[in-house]
Amino acid sequence: MSDDIKIGFSHSLDGSLAFQFAVKAYSDFYSEGINALRLKGDNKVIYAMNGSQYVGVIIFERITVGEGQNLNIIKSYVDPEHRGVGIWEIMWKELVEMAKLWNVSKITGRVSSKNTKMQAKCEAVGRKAVSINYEFEVLKDKSV
Repeated sequence: MSDDIKIGFSHSLDGSLAFQFAVKAYSDFYSEGINALRLKGDNKVIYAMNGSQYVGVIIFERITVGEGQNLNIIKSYVDPEHRGVGIWEIMWKELVEMAKLWNVSKITGRVSSKNTKMQAKCEAVGRKAVSINYEFEVLKDKSV
């Protein structure tokens, strides 16, 4: 990995350049447009920069579960030109260190069933699959 890559953290997405990077990244990724409306200003972000350019983000939230705390990954993304050099793994390690400092019980997050490369990365760092999500496209349903 290039020595120019720096990892940082922000307590908030509101107006941040990392948020703008994430919105652009997901707008490019999803043909129907980003689900950016699910991103909130109080979401936290770990980001990777190459010089002055954002090249990766892990956007997450702290949630209370019973009497404990979890981190839930909302989105993660590495710019295609910077993939395969360990940027996501370094951001993940930073997230784990934060979770330990914050006394968090678990880190959760979803990965598309089609994204087998990301599934492999998750398993390589010790994450395990614990559920299957199903969806139903109501507006496309012709059965009723």
